[in-house]
This record gives sequence, C-alpha cells and structure tokens, in this order.
Amino acid sequence: MKWHAVLAWCAGIAIFCVDRLSKWAATQHFFDRFAWPPYLQFELVYNRGVSWGLLHSHETWVFSAVTLVIAGVLVWLMRYTYERLITGKPIIAEACVLAGALSNMCDRIMYGGVIDFIALSYGAWHFPVFNAADVAISLGVCALFIQHYSEE
Repeated sequence: MKWHAVLAWCAGIAIFCVDRLSKWAATQHFFDRFAWPPYLQFELVYNRGVSWGLLHSHETWVFSAVTLVIAGVLVWLMRYTYERLITGKPIIAEACVLAGALSNMCDRIMYGGVIDFIALSYGAWHFPVFNAADVAISLGVCALFIQHYSEE
C-alpha cells in the first residue's frame, strides 16, 4: 500500500473519531447556547436536511428521501475512491469527504438528524450551525475540485 493511501486511512479515521467525540461532548454539554468569544457560539441542533440546513424538514418521508440520496452518493464515492486507490492516485480528499459523511450518516441513523453545534457570527451576520464532519466534507470537496482540474 502506498504512503498516500495509509495517510488517507489515518486521516479518515482521525476525522471520524474527532467528529464522534465532539458530537458526544456537544450532546452532554451544549443544552443552552453560549458564546466564547462573542463570534463563536455553541448551540445543539439536530439537522434533518443536508449541509447548512438545506432541505430541512420535519416530515419523515423528506428526511428518508434525503438520507437515501446521501447513501447513494456515499456508495458512488466509495466506488470512485476505490478505483482511484487501485490506480495509485491520491485519495486524501475522498477520505475527508467519506469520513465526514459516514459520521453524519451515523447521526441520521442513530438520532434522526445530524448533530450540529458550532455557530459563527459577526454582528448581525450568522453562519449556519455545523460540525467537525461538515468542515472535513467541505475541505475535501474543495480539494476534489482542485484535484480534478489539476489532473486534466
């Protein structure tokens, strides 16, 4: 196995573990919203949509449909990652997306929504509540775009 594959596995495992631990801590300690410093708040939210609360719905059928679509994308990404791995291409970006998405999928199955708890704001501006897995997914997707266009 090449060094980049080992690095990708280690990164994926680390991302998954950090996200699970941070969500556990959030469920234990962030019942009330609190800020420290003023632009960083911690607020426990169960997101039944996708990133940044898009497609959020309390309807079970909408949640189930979104979850099935996400599961399909995850299966496709796993296959894509495997194909890149066996051809010797780096898969660190894919590992970041997969680890974050798998952790969020665990939340969907276990809690009926993804645990989000980090909120950033500045004055009247508020960014949607997110978690560590969302950061890994976002960075991984950006890296995938860069990787795609640099390989052409």
